[in-house]
Amino acid sequence: MTQGWIKLHRTIRENWIWQDRPFSRGQAWVDLLLRANHKDTKVPIDGIPRLIKRGQFLTSLEKLGEAWGWERRKVRRFLVALGDDGMLTYKMSKNGTMITIDNYDFFQGHGTTDGTADGTADGTADGIQTIMNKNDKNKKNMHTQFHSFQQNTYDFEELEGKLLGR
Repeated sequence: MTQGWIKLHRTIRENWIWQDRPFSRGQAWVDLLLRANHKDTKVPIDGIPRLIKRGQFLTSLEKLGEAWGWERRKVRRFLVALGDDGMLTYKMSKNGTMITIDNYDFFQGHGTTDGTADGTADGTADGIQTIMNKNDKNKKNMHTQFHSFQQNTYDFEELEGKLLGR
């Protein structure tokens, strides 16, 4: 089955099955989705309230590495790979690393109380596409782009070299 949705509660991170280390890349991706804000939230950063938007969160490479059982370099290479694939963007600053899940609404649905993206019982991806087109005319064919996603293979040493300017 390749269409439809499942509900995944954030408390899965507290379950014994989530405790295996090191994480796989798939597990790390799901963890990023679980960490992202489900709604806009103000948080104090250096004593100043800052808006962290839906689909974003502030962390550090060290915190992610500790949570996933990865070295900092591996975390950074993974974020670069996800960025290259258009799955997220990240910005490092003195306050931490702001991660933004691209197309968060596509992955999580938006705006219903029954847990489905379009308010229907089946919660199909087609319902999501309708909502996405209504809300954001500039992001056409998001459903098609996601389902035609080709997994890229990466030479992580080459990516690291680019990142470090080698």
